[in-house]
Amino acid sequence: MIPSRGAHPFYEGAVHYAYRTRTGTVPIPPFQRVETLYLPFTADVGSSEPFETSNIRRYWSRTLAAIVRRDNNDVAYRLHEFLRENCKGLAIGNTTIKTATSSKFIFVDAVVSGQAISEIFDAFDENGLTDCHFLLLVDELGKKLKPKYRRRIEGMRIAQKATIIPVESILTFEWPNYLKPRAKRKTAGLYCHSSSFPEPPSSPKQYTLTDTLLTP
Repeated sequence: MIPSRGAHPFYEGAVHYAYRTRTGTVPIPPFQRVETLYLPFTADVGSSEPFETSNIRRYWSRTLAAIVRRDNNDVAYRLHEFLRENCKGLAIGNTTIKTATSSKFIFVDAVVSGQAISEIFDAFDENGLTDCHFLLLVDELGKKLKPKYRRRIEGMRIAQKATIIPVESILTFEWPNYLKPRAKRKTAGLYCHSSSFPEPPSSPKQYTLTDTLLTP
């Protein structure tokens, strides 16, 4: 489960790394891309909006719960499908999962202050999404985490419900002009230091998804 533009490059980087490693000197099992689901848990709303970000994450958690349980009659899921049908080409990716034998999944997300993921923890509890492990990519090695959210995330780690991966920098930037002919679009990039890769340049390059660097 990929819920944000910040998490996507990490996942794609891991996929590309696994694929390249298969043909290298490091022995790994045969490469197989895992089933992936995208839902927009990101809640970019201003302080003047008449609703809380937590409500947005409750809605998407309910939608995810319906998908995991194969409940196509859930009202949240039906609204999601209705919007996708009316968005035409703007809607991409799957809204169902093929694996019929398990409700377990991994939730991969980027973390900055910790507020968003803490709201998602609460929303998952409300919707009974318990067969989940969180893979959390923490920006600036955790320097931006607020204390109350840090404690919540650490509690999930201690309970073995989350794995924490500190990264030096997650950055968001605009697509080059030739990739945004109709409207401005944003994506995310990342820098992770590794002995296998050079240091980031002093004037950071804006990496595309296929240029993603990921620490093994």
